[in-house]
Amino acid sequence: MSPIRPLLESVKQINEGLVILEGFGAVEKMENITVERSWFVSYLLNSSFQSFGYGKLIADRLLDAVLADGLLGNWNQSAWATGMEQLEAIRAAALAVET
Repeated sequence: MSPIRPLLESVKQINEGLVILEGFGAVEKMENITVERSWFVSYLLNSSFQSFGYGKLIADRLLDAVLADGLLGNWNQSAWATGMEQLEAIRAAALAVET
């Protein structure tokens, strides 16, 4: 059985949730959802996704979000630099920064 249908359904659910959060003015709550992973899956499946900025994402999660946006041609060098600085500040992240 192909995983495409359940993955597309997951992306759809996250997109709908983001629209609901935006309606309540609570998009910043996306920090509690790994929405950036959904953006990667959307890209891989050639599906659309809702993007409302990076909210309060920091370090590796911010970098994931910037990279996902970059895959669609929306590169944000400033956010990338911020994420790298934050990641470097985390002592246990030395290997992540190098890779």
